[in-house]
Amino acid sequence: PQRALVLFTRARDEAVRTGRGELIGQILASRGRLLSTLGERDEARSEMARARQAFERVGDHASLSRVLNDIAIEHLQQGELAKGEELLTLAVAEGRAAGNFPGVMLANLGVLASDRGRPDVAEKLFREILAERRSSGASGRRLGEALFFLSEMIREQGGGPERAPLLDE
Repeated sequence: PQRALVLFTRARDEAVRTGRGELIGQILASRGRLLSTLGERDEARSEMARARQAFERVGDHASLSRVLNDIAIEHLQQGELAKGEELLTLAVAEGRAAGNFPGVMLANLGVLASDRGRPDVAEKLFREILAERRSSGASGRRLGEALFFLSEMIREQGGGPERAPLLDE
């Protein structure tokens, strides 16, 4: 990770020096994720905030969606649940604006809703994810996770006849 940080820092500096602004947001976002992994939370947030600004400037909805998700995770890890939820909601909107299905962001919102004692909200989100996975022909892990998370939300609300078939599937 330390070597990767050095390389990302060089790449960032070179992109700035050569006027390659289209690369800067991606480099900042990657560098921010790496700093987070290394436990450098403040610097990670700063890099991700700069990446967010770069993506907003150029209207890159897909990249903005991903970096908003990453920033949300940083806030959630610090116990800032309302801010994390706000950012995840923005990440979902940006993902949809890019024409993508924001499954990761919806799942993160679902887990957060469950953690905050709202399995009914989480169930709705996981139903949406499962419907998309089925309609896109997903299989394996992607489908399995959606089935499992939905079954867990049903369990948290007292169970029901639908849970066992979801687990079987």
